[in-house]
Amino acid sequence: MQIQLELPEKYFGLDKKEQVANQVKLYAILMMYQIGQLSAGMACEILNINRFDFLNYCKEFQIPVITYTIEDIENEIEGLI
Repeated sequence: MQIQLELPEKYFGLDKKEQVANQVKLYAILMMYQIGQLSAGMACEILNINRFDFLNYCKEFQIPVITYTIEDIENEIEGLI
């Protein structure tokens, strides 16, 4: 699938076209991961990066990769006792 996005050249310029396109793709995939529309594995595949690089991006943009709730943790602890 290909998506077109028009951005004013006066802000980005033609020389940065590919760089901006890659950034927009990264931001979109990270957002989709954050809201639960993509798994980490799917995000890595789309971005063509390994899991370690993906986790570094999540860290850079403060996107949690562990989404346990307090209830999940309590249930885990109860299961251990």
